Amino acid sequence: MMRVVSALLIGVLLGLGVQAQDGSAEKRSGQKAGDSSRSSSRPGSLSREDEERFDEIIERFIRYDTGLSQDRRAREELDALGPEAIPALIRGINRAARMSHSCPVSVLHRKLRSLLRSVDDERTLRFAYDNIGAGVGRSPYNGLLNDLKLTIILRRRELDDARRAAAQRGDIPGAADPFAPAGLRPKSPGEQTPSPEGSRP
Repeated sequence: MMRVVSALLIGVLLGLGVQAQDGSAEKRSGQKAGDSSRSSSRPGSLSREDEERFDEIIERFIRYDTGLSQDRRAREELDALGPEAIPALIRGINRAARMSHSCPVSVLHRKLRSLLRSVDDERTLRFAYDNIGAGVGRSPYNGLLNDLKLTIILRRRELDDARRAAAQRGDIPGAADPFAPAGLRPKSPGEQTPSPEGSRP
């Protein structure tokens, strides 16, 4: 009898151990999935903690670049930021443009222009265009802010041209000009080739 009870207890304990391991594995996989989704770099895809961390990095750089801090690592941290920090960089350049120091604006302008030139996401480009210069008003740095908006316009044209060229090659079915004559655009899925005039079906 004691052997049966012991065997049952061991079985229960082993089952609980397996469940705990499965739960830990699911938790780890969920964290990895969350990390990959945050790496999309689209506005609004980051957590509040990540956004605040980027804001702190940019604020430390502004303080360093204006002589209010001796933290030399602030510039290195700024240079290491990627496309996911574009919203925070826009907030930073808008804030710096309202100040009387030109150095932070110039550095943030170069950083943003470099990132915007490689953005492929239309939503990010629209967000950047709508928010660059928001709340700044008339400023000595309006020229730099307008240059960033011009960079966005040119980047969007590049993406449009690339999509149109891909559609004309047939890489994107149905993505070419829908008003183009038949035969000059790739067919959409399910589209039938029109019969020549005068021919019978």
